[in-house]
Amino acid sequence: MSYKANTPSFGALGDGKTIATKAIQQSIDECHAAGGGEVLVPAGTYVVGTLELKSHVTLRLLAGARLLGSPDRNDYTIVSRPFPDEQLVSQSSVPFARTHLIYAKNARHVSIVGEGIIDGNGPAFFGPIQEEHPLKRFRVRGWRPGEMVAFYDCEHILIQGIHLCHSPMYNIMAYCCTGVRIVDVNISNHPSTPNGDGIDPICCHDVHIHGCTIDTADDSIAIYSGFAMAANDVRSCENVVISDCILRSRCNAIRIGYAGDMPIQNIVAHDVIVEARAGVAIQSVCPFNVKQGTPIEHIILSNMIMHVARPLLVIIDPRSIKPAGIRHLAMDNLRIYARMGIGMIGSPAIPIEDVTLNHLKLHLAGTMRADGVGSPIPEKVNFMGNDADKIPHAIYCRHVRNAAMTDVRVEWGACSGPWQSALHTEQCADMAIQNCILPAAPALPAPCAAGSE
Repeated sequence: MSYKANTPSFGALGDGKTIATKAIQQSIDECHAAGGGEVLVPAGTYVVGTLELKSHVTLRLLAGARLLGSPDRNDYTIVSRPFPDEQLVSQSSVPFARTHLIYAKNARHVSIVGEGIIDGNGPAFFGPIQEEHPLKRFRVRGWRPGEMVAFYDCEHILIQGIHLCHSPMYNIMAYCCTGVRIVDVNISNHPSTPNGDGIDPICCHDVHIHGCTIDTADDSIAIYSGFAMAANDVRSCENVVISDCILRSRCNAIRIGYAGDMPIQNIVAHDVIVEARAGVAIQSVCPFNVKQGTPIEHIILSNMIMHVARPLLVIIDPRSIKPAGIRHLAMDNLRIYARMGIGMIGSPAIPIEDVTLNHLKLHLAGTMRADGVGSPIPEKVNFMGNDADKIPHAIYCRHVRNAAMTDVRVEWGACSGPWQSALHTEQCADMAIQNCILPAAPALPAPCAAGSE
C-alpha cells in the first residue's frame, strides 16, 4: 500500500498566517523516502514558499485547501535552471527571480491533484497599472517569483482537477519533460498580470491538455522549442494535443513558435472555444537571441469557435533561415467572429507550405484601421501582430505555396473602414480554391464608431 502523509501531522497549520513550507516539504520528503505515495493537504489556507516535488509523490489538495504564496522573498529557493535565463526571458522588461512556488527537477511520476487551490498571491508583488503600457500591465514592486508551478527534465507528470490563480508570472511551465497530462484544471489571473501565461510546454514531448478552462493576461497556451545548448543537442517540442478547452486571453489563446530554433511538430488543437484578443499565432521568427527561426510542421486545428480581434497570424520572419519554416498546416471546421482578418505571410526565401483550410466561416465586424492602408504591407510583419490590423483583407496570403481552400465563407458584418477584399494573394503558387464564398468588400462609409461581435 502506498504511503500517505497528512501534512498537519508534520505541523502544517492552515490558518493563513503561519509559514507551512517546512512541514509540507517534510511530508513530501518522507513520502518520497518511503517509495512514494500521497501527501494530503486538508482544508485550510497554508502560506508557503518554495516546495520541491519528488519522484512517485502525489500532492493531493483536498476540497477547501489553498496553498498561498508567501510575500516574503526569503521563503523562496533559487532553482538552478537547465537553460540560460536569457533563453526565455531576455525579452521581459519586468524583473523576476529563478524561483517557483512548486517545482520538480529530474523527477518521475509526480502529480498535483484534487479540488484545492494554488494561489500565487500575485497582488502582493504588484503595484499600480502602467497606464503607458499598451496592455496596461501591473508594475512590479522590484521583485516577484518566477513561474508558479515548474517542471524540469521530468517524466510522467499529472496535474488534475485543481485551480491555479493569482500567479505572479506563468502559471505552469514544463521544460524538457515527457508525458505531461494537464486535465480538468482551471487557471485564472488578473488581466493586467505581466507575463501571465497559462500553460507553457517548452521542449516537451507527449503533452495532453484536456478539459481545461484558462483565463489569462498573456498567452493561454504557448508552445516553444529550445536552443541548441551543445553540439548535436536537439530540444524539440513534439506531440502536443489540446482538447475540449475554453481559452480566454488578453493576448494569444494559442501561440506556437516565437522562441527557439529547434523543431515544433505534431501539434493538434480540437474542440476548443476561444475568447481572446488573438486566436492562434504560429510564428517562425527571430526575436532576441533566436538564431535561425523555428521549423514548425504538422499542425492541425479543428472544431474551434473563436470570438477574437485577430483570429490567425502565421508568419515567417525574413531573417529566418532553413530549416526554419512552417509546413503542413491543416484547419478544419473553424467558426470565427473577428475584427481583423487572417494573415499567412511567409518570407521570399522560405514560403509557408502545404496549407489546407476546410469548412471555415469568417465573420468580420468592427473598424478597420485607416492609417497605413494604401501603403505596401511591410515585408517584415511584427511578430506581435501589431501590423495585422492594417491588412485590409479578410484573408491575406503572401509567399504561400501549395494551399487549398474548400468551403471557406467570408461574411461582412457591421464593418467600417477601408476594407479591400475577402481574399488577396501575393507571390503565391499552386493555390486551389473550391466551393468558397468570398464576396467583395462592401462599399463602406468613412470610418466611424462601430461595435464588434
